Amino acid sequence: MRVGAILAALLLVAGLMVGSGCFYTLDPTEQAIVTEFGRPIGAPVLEAGLHFKTPFVQDVRRFEKRILRWDGEPREISTREKKFIFIDTMARWRIADPLVFLQSVGDVEAAQQRLDNIIDGVVKDTISSTALIDVVRATTRPMKTDTDNAAATPDQGAASSIDDAATVVTIGRPQLMLRITTEAAKRLTSLGIELLDVRIKRLNFVDRVLEDVYRRMISERQRIAERFRSEGQGDRARILGQLEKEQKRISSEAFRDAEKTRGDADATAARTYADAYGRDPDFYRFVKSLETLEAAVGSGTTAVLSTRGELLDLLKSAGASASPGK
Repeated sequence: MRVGAILAALLLVAGLMVGSGCFYTLDPTEQAIVTEFGRPIGAPVLEAGLHFKTPFVQDVRRFEKRILRWDGEPREISTREKKFIFIDTMARWRIADPLVFLQSVGDVEAAQQRLDNIIDGVVKDTISSTALIDVVRATTRPMKTDTDNAAATPDQGAASSIDDAATVVTIGRPQLMLRITTEAAKRLTSLGIELLDVRIKRLNFVDRVLEDVYRRMISERQRIAERFRSEGQGDRARILGQLEKEQKRISSEAFRDAEKTRGDADATAARTYADAYGRDPDFYRFVKSLETLEAAVGSGTTAVLSTRGELLDLLKSAGASASPGK
């Protein structure tokens, strides 16, 4: 009976302690600060599980132990070249020291407002002193343009429509983001906040700059097209020149071969005639006289000939040989 009374008393005390809030539990994703009349008492409670506090006097302020996300408002910022861009950033952070965080900020909502002021300020100051190419590109490797991809030509080194200064990467986006993160983290350490990283979610030109960019893109494409067109016309002229040269060479060789063949044929004919006529000189003179007569006397021709001329004798002999009975 006495043991039962003792157990009942112990259970009553335990129930009173639980009911009065002597115990509290922490989730693995939480960390806490115990306050007494609003003032922090002791070190931060970081371990998950069951913990004790003085009832009615002490209170528990819980904070996230997990990584939190911050989203900035898209804003218009001018780069070093005075080119206005819309930039949208985000960051990841966590509460590194809950005691300092409670004393300097208070809660996550207030911390988000402080992050707005600090990170946005660092982003604006850094971007405004940085070239646009360093904000856009992620490497210091020299930019390769369409002109570089084209076939090598004498004018390959011509200046692009993009300024040379704007195509030289000196930092690159990763280093730029690291610089922004480091600078902003310095200002957030005193608030008990650890800034893990800052990233650019979206980047775009403002409308008035976009129009200029589009015009430059069109001009660049037209310049490249004109260069390709001029290269094509040059190749066409070169090919036509080679074709004409080859045509003249073939015609010249053909004319040379034809003249050679004709000369060989004339020589063969002359040699054949000479051999034939050399066998009978009188017959040769007779044939040549007939050819001369045929060329000199045509139909209806009146000729005055000397009685001593050989041509008259030839006509007489030809007429005598052509009379009947001869």
